[in-house]
Amino acid sequence: MKNKFIIFLTVIFAFTFVISPVSAYEEESIDSIGYENPYINDYEMDSMSEYYVEENNIQTRSIAPLVKYIIKNGKTLYKSIKYAPKYPKGFKAAKGKTTHHVVKNKLLLNDLRKIEGGKWVKVYKDGYVNGKKVSVHYFQSKSGLVYNVKTKNGWSN
Repeated sequence: MKNKFIIFLTVIFAFTFVISPVSAYEEESIDSIGYENPYINDYEMDSMSEYYVEENNIQTRSIAPLVKYIIKNGKTLYKSIKYAPKYPKGFKAAKGKTTHHVVKNKLLLNDLRKIEGGKWVKVYKDGYVNGKKVSVHYFQSKSGLVYNVKTKNGWSN
């Protein structure tokens, strides 16, 4: 009797978990992460991507867990620079010290475009960590995906 009750509870729990009302949109996929808001002030927001829904009839709400990274084609990409483990804690961007460059490594660019088509840039963001000058280097897609974050001493710009 005890085993039947445990099995019954397990089935009920599994059933409620599967049909939970908190779920992604049916049309949503890992390749469709939203539209980047072009009105973000890069200095004030510190490159924190913000997304919005174009259709007014769709209600959105934040639910956990928050997706911070994806792994695709063997590469780990982060939804924001701040989610990358190599992003320095306490980093403060210097005003006017962020530059975007063409990706010169064609093999890497082709790999990145297999993950997400469109424009990818190499970003150099200069700033401070505990009063010391540092430069954060990374690749970023048009939608805000970030790959290969590195921190260098001194400024690059």
